[in-house]
Amino acid sequence: MRNKTALAAAAAAGVMAMAAGGQAMAQDNTTAWKGAPQWSNDDVTFKVRGRILVDAVFQDVDRDVGTDVNVRSIRGRQVFLGVEGQLNSRITYKIEGGWVNNGSPAWDDVVIEYKPSEFSSIAFGNIKTYGLENITSTRFRSFMDQGAVGEITEANYHLGIVGKVWGPNWTAALAVQGNSINSSDVTLSSNTSTSNAEERIQYVGRVTFAPILTDTDKLH
Repeated sequence: MRNKTALAAAAAAGVMAMAAGGQAMAQDNTTAWKGAPQWSNDDVTFKVRGRILVDAVFQDVDRDVGTDVNVRSIRGRQVFLGVEGQLNSRITYKIEGGWVNNGSPAWDDVVIEYKPSEFSSIAFGNIKTYGLENITSTRFRSFMDQGAVGEITEANYHLGIVGKVWGPNWTAALAVQGNSINSSDVTLSSNTSTSNAEERIQYVGRVTFAPILTDTDKLH
């Protein structure tokens, strides 16, 4: 998986070019606002997406004993920008990148997904596969931060292929993935004792079932 960042940029450019080409070939353009601007043309859609989460602390503590505390701090918890849409009724895409906790810029989702039927899909790219809280959008979590287990495990974005099938109350997913698109390539040097180092590869399976699933009651 050499030159992962360049590959992601090329894939993103290719998807956007295909989307633009599809829009040019179709007949009726429509524009809507669904939390962000969205353009559609028959089955082709193109939407800008992103999120900005900011932490701010303004604290004054006057102590009778010891030094007073005066804190003024603002940081970007998450700043992401991207696009999403579909090329036709079966092929969708999502590309997003940004910064977390004022860190270095990195790719998040870089995915092309093919849906052969209403209840199945095959996705290629930098994508999450497993976990529950970890694959729930930051916008819809019950708490401000995810649990510690979600932070220390490898349930994160990795390059690979993911197949999914689902029904009214169950899902199943199987994935083969390598390193993240943001990871450095494995290199060997004269001062290392590892002569046959390889990049990671993982096989992931995930199954869910909800024996109770109604408008008012859910058991997952």
